[in-house]
Amino acid sequence: MRIFRVTLQLLTLCLFAAALSAQANAQATRTWVSGVGDDANPCSRTAPCKTFAGAISKTAVNGEIDAIDPGGYGAVTITKSITIDGGGTFASILASGTSGVIVNIPAGNANDPHRTARLRRLSINGSGGGTRTGFDGVRILKANSVFIDDVVIQDFMEEGVDVNADLDIALAMDDVQIRNCNGTGVKTQAAVGFVAATLNNVRVQMCSVGLEAGLRTRVGVNNSVFTRNPTGLKATGGTSILNLVGTFVSVSQTVGLVGGPGAVIRLSSCTITQNFLGLDPNGGQIISLDHNAVSGNITDGVFTSSVLKL
Repeated sequence: MRIFRVTLQLLTLCLFAAALSAQANAQATRTWVSGVGDDANPCSRTAPCKTFAGAISKTAVNGEIDAIDPGGYGAVTITKSITIDGGGTFASILASGTSGVIVNIPAGNANDPHRTARLRRLSINGSGGGTRTGFDGVRILKANSVFIDDVVIQDFMEEGVDVNADLDIALAMDDVQIRNCNGTGVKTQAAVGFVAATLNNVRVQMCSVGLEAGLRTRVGVNNSVFTRNPTGLKATGGTSILNLVGTFVSVSQTVGLVGGPGAVIRLSSCTITQNFLGLDPNGGQIISLDHNAVSGNITDGVFTSSVLKL
């Protein structure tokens, strides 16, 4: 009888291990979603899932979720390295009463050392029935790096992109449009470490603040437009550095660029025009490097210093 019990226990352990192995093997490197899919499916090309949330559990670390056809694929929380790509069709996320995408990839997983989220070719919308009911378009809490490419974010109650990190994190945004947010278009801050953010060809309009570089933040902005925001851009943390190149700031009802005690804003080849107040150091530094145009504002304001680049 004892031998029978031992054999039964060993058999149970083997079956459990086999089940875990099968579950792990079920995760595919590439999965698919479709407007006519079903989250009960394996998320293959021929049997796609219905939502990003349904597909993410069936996608391996560093895998990719692709959209087959136009559809609304729902809000999603990312807890492992993954790419979500809506390219080739119209893939959207309608976030009502929640954030569109939450990135929260914890450290400590030996199978996921890179902790990277990639969002490409998506429309993320916080409007529900004509009102703004979504919280943030993309909320980033934990990750090593996040890439947002060719994405439209609009109509959120709070921020378009909100980085509120507790450790070092890198954010790269290319070809992104953010509009109609009650809060800030792009907001960055860290409790420990630093946020290193780069924005290239980003357009933010009709948000309360276009961009806020908060505590422990280093932000570089290139070839971007901030218009029709009450406040264009600001650096508020004592450890904040904001570098602008080839950027256009206009029609800010309060101020185009505003600093804060200890913050540093540097400009090169930028245009600040048609704002109520162009520049306000506010206890920080706003430094002109070269080829900047600050004119046509009700009050232009002044740089704290200029550095001529030869």
